[in-house]
Amino acid sequence: MSQPSNQDVVKELHSDLARKYKRHAVRIESIWRSFDKKQRTKCLRAGAVEGVVLKHSTDTSLGNVCKIIPEWNLRDMTEPGSEFALDLLKHRATESLFAQYRAGPNGSPGDHELIEKMIRTRNLRYAEDFKDCYTFFTGDEMHGSSFKLTSEKEDSLAAFAPAIAAGLCVPQSTGELILLRQINLLQSLNILVEDILDQGSTVAETKMSKKADKAATEAFSNLSLQAPERKLALADIVATAQSQKDSFEEYLDLLSSEPVVLSHAVNVCFFSRPELVADEKGRRLPVHTDQYISAAVFEAVHVAVKGAAMWKYICRLLELLEAAKGDKPRRAVIVQEISNICHLEYVRTQAIFKRHVQSGTGAKWFKRASNGFDSAGNARVTMKGNPEELTRTDAQLHYVLRLCQSETTSLKAAEWMTKLSDLHKAYPAERERLAEREVDSLSDLVVIVAFIQDLSSVISMPTVSRKKGQLFVAGTQEVEAELNQLKSQIDLRDFAVPIENLVEPGMAQGALETLDRFIIEKAGTKMGFLYDDLVEDCLARLQVQPEKAKTSDEQTSAPEWQQSATTSQSPDVRVEQRKQKEKTRPPHSSAFEMTPQAEPSRPEPAPPSQTFEVSASTAEVFSTLFNKSKSRGSVTWPDFESAMAELKFSVMPKFGSVYTFLPPESMGNAEFMMPSLLRLVVAASSALLAGAVPVPVPAAPVLFTRESFNASLPNITIFATGGTIAGSAGSSSQVTGYKAGALGVDVLIDAVPEIKNVSNVKGVQFSNIGSQAMNSSLLVDLSQRIQVAVDDPYVSGVVVTHGTDTLEETAFFLELTVRTEKPIVVVGAMRPATAISADGPMNLLESVTLAASPKGRGRGVMVVLNDRIGSAYYTTKTNANSLDTFKAYEQGFLGAFEDVLPFFFYPPATPVGRPYFDIVKNDPADGMPQVDVLYGYQELNAALIPAAVESGAKGLVLAGSGAGSWTDDGNTAVQKAIKENHTAVVYSRRPMDGFVSQAPIEDGVEWGIGGGFLNPQKARILLQLAINAKYSVAQMRSIFEHN
Repeated sequence: MSQPSNQDVVKELHSDLARKYKRHAVRIESIWRSFDKKQRTKCLRAGAVEGVVLKHSTDTSLGNVCKIIPEWNLRDMTEPGSEFALDLLKHRATESLFAQYRAGPNGSPGDHELIEKMIRTRNLRYAEDFKDCYTFFTGDEMHGSSFKLTSEKEDSLAAFAPAIAAGLCVPQSTGELILLRQINLLQSLNILVEDILDQGSTVAETKMSKKADKAATEAFSNLSLQAPERKLALADIVATAQSQKDSFEEYLDLLSSEPVVLSHAVNVCFFSRPELVADEKGRRLPVHTDQYISAAVFEAVHVAVKGAAMWKYICRLLELLEAAKGDKPRRAVIVQEISNICHLEYVRTQAIFKRHVQSGTGAKWFKRASNGFDSAGNARVTMKGNPEELTRTDAQLHYVLRLCQSETTSLKAAEWMTKLSDLHKAYPAERERLAEREVDSLSDLVVIVAFIQDLSSVISMPTVSRKKGQLFVAGTQEVEAELNQLKSQIDLRDFAVPIENLVEPGMAQGALETLDRFIIEKAGTKMGFLYDDLVEDCLARLQVQPEKAKTSDEQTSAPEWQQSATTSQSPDVRVEQRKQKEKTRPPHSSAFEMTPQAEPSRPEPAPPSQTFEVSASTAEVFSTLFNKSKSRGSVTWPDFESAMAELKFSVMPKFGSVYTFLPPESMGNAEFMMPSLLRLVVAASSALLAGAVPVPVPAAPVLFTRESFNASLPNITIFATGGTIAGSAGSSSQVTGYKAGALGVDVLIDAVPEIKNVSNVKGVQFSNIGSQAMNSSLLVDLSQRIQVAVDDPYVSGVVVTHGTDTLEETAFFLELTVRTEKPIVVVGAMRPATAISADGPMNLLESVTLAASPKGRGRGVMVVLNDRIGSAYYTTKTNANSLDTFKAYEQGFLGAFEDVLPFFFYPPATPVGRPYFDIVKNDPADGMPQVDVLYGYQELNAALIPAAVESGAKGLVLAGSGAGSWTDDGNTAVQKAIKENHTAVVYSRRPMDGFVSQAPIEDGVEWGIGGGFLNPQKARILLQLAINAKYSVAQMRSIFEHN
């Protein structure tokens, strides 16, 4: 699929909108008119980038958005009783593109007139000038067609003159702006329609309530970890495979019977398409054209059917292996087939996992080859960079990317999974950073890796062969190639557009029945039978081939199989043969049936059930698991652990995140296996759940950008806290005594329009105070917000504007508490924004440029002022008034700016011994433990030490003279505070630089902790975090004196 032109995209979006409006107009209008202002605003924000929409038609906070689509604003669109939005929707959905070009709704300007006005009056320009290029708008066929004059230009222009005079031919730079306006309006309206229908849907959704983490932790402590009691036997492997087969078949049943499950699966497929990965130029294929939704339905069903077929075949092969005891030739053939099919399932699940990672948390680490496609017709995506770079900065992403690499074998995958599991045990918050679809696909990958590991312990597994045992592998490739050709031909838009429409009565069933009929017509039989027949054909030939091998005296080697005999047939003959066979099949005879059965089979009598009395929370967990309603909820892993613990199950760890739950003796020998971090895969139960938040709809990134509309620009979030950089004085010459934090973040951004040339910026007004008013509660809140921002794969970096008086303390706190390799830049100013030659605007531009630069990755938090880049770990304010105040005399600068561009003196590195403190779950209201700084001087008043302790100080930092020296009386008071109150004491220094290697030693005991290279104010921050983390004195000493 090549990169479509704007001309093609606008036509596709218009067709989508017209179809939706024709089908749902009455319902859309009814729902919208029933909405109040809050509901309308919610709809409008849902489809916008990060929920940001123009406040009014002249709002400049989003750059050029107000020049391109000024009508898309909250004031005009959401006013109760207003028909503005419905009039706009009706006009765009029912009028031709040419009519929209000429006139707007209710006599307003058309697209051509509005863009021309913005060019004349508001300096709107396109990035490229397209010399000698013209765009025609003369009807739908020619709408947006562009031509370049290469010869006889004067004659050509003369021929174009009538069209130019009539406004039907414009310079391409203008034409691209017109198309851009139409694309953004049509795409926004498409999304709005879906959000209106979604909010107005009568289908309720239920969500599983989460227990408190503390309760889950206590319950888990009741589970006992056991080593395997006996060596696994082949019967155990057969039972495991059967369990996984049953899980897939159960999921197929859910997919066909519960519309919400199908809707969720389609949503996941649609928004994980490889086409959405940026190519080498940062371009993505269209996000929201409906032509891909039908293929997503096809794909959701195909993935489920193929997975079920794989495990059915594995089960049958294991049964054959059990029956072939003593028959070495037959066993050799079967074992080779098992080895190959297990490898095929590993490759399949790895590819699905990679697909979700490359469109999720690992998006920045993949690129799509423009005009490059794999054998299935999907866009080819490759990894860029070396995951090894993430070893220290983002261990989870490192392990995840390793699992995506094609060279990672199942054996190596088990090692990476174990490391990932260990990481989650040490840092539980890391697990929450993975998207649900990444976790789900990781679950399937874990299952096959665990299965291969167990299987290898029972039988001697041969290496994968490309020549031997290729029956099912070759057959699967044939079936998949045939189905992939059909995927782009199916049209299910009447049922599945928007995707949420699938949950409406009859829509999911209609889509599946239409899909069945289409595949029967094109392939001769249903999708399920294609795989059913493949399984049976492979098994039949497996029975025959070893006998042939015996007659040829080839008892010790598996034969090389030919591909299916149907391969040599013409497609028409093959389809006709299948159609004839279809007539003789009993109804609903496939295990992979996707349409509801007309007459449900009579269930077998159930064995007597055992009743358990459990708590309400445990009852809720199992009620959710086995609920067959349309709106099944989801169950978290801690909740499931708690429920199983209450039933007195013990858990046997296998590796990584794979566990087997063993019931108490009173329940018999049934086993449950949890091969997942967050999702349940439980045999014979409703285990593959789909009750989850739908994948968010990405909006058009162009609406967040600068004048050139380059959607590949990085996204930067600016957190404004106040300070001098936002200060205002009474005159332009006043640089002291001004009011800090007087100006909002929007004013700061608007004052530096050049920012929009390097990034798409979002401003967050976190606070607006002088930095002397910053406190630990605000620091915790700021750190948590920044962590959320940098965890967003679409955010490239963060800038924090801050007052300079305590800037170094905030920067140091963020250095120790935010876990990311993305650039975080803290910036301030020494002159208020109202001063002559204010330094804030240039500092802000340089900091945003740095945050947007790949060169800034992996360097920790940085401080930017006066054209210099410093490490937050060591940089300090050295002068109360000078612009050139932030320095690190001993350690030096990391880099500088040359014409606003960052230049680094060294490759990426972080400070030696820098610790990390996880405060994601801290309540900001609790702040940090009180730690006071006491200043050393001649004739020190030692009574200050117990006074600080009595006032609530849990720790003290002593700014001693020289290398941390303290008076004798002072040391005595310190020792008393340590003995009697267990006060943590750090010895630091008054001088600008140097280090304190250790605290005073008396009788062989070190009384206190040496502050290392940290100055008192930074030592205070580190001590607060260490006390909060409940570090021992030895642990504290290791992080301070190591410095």
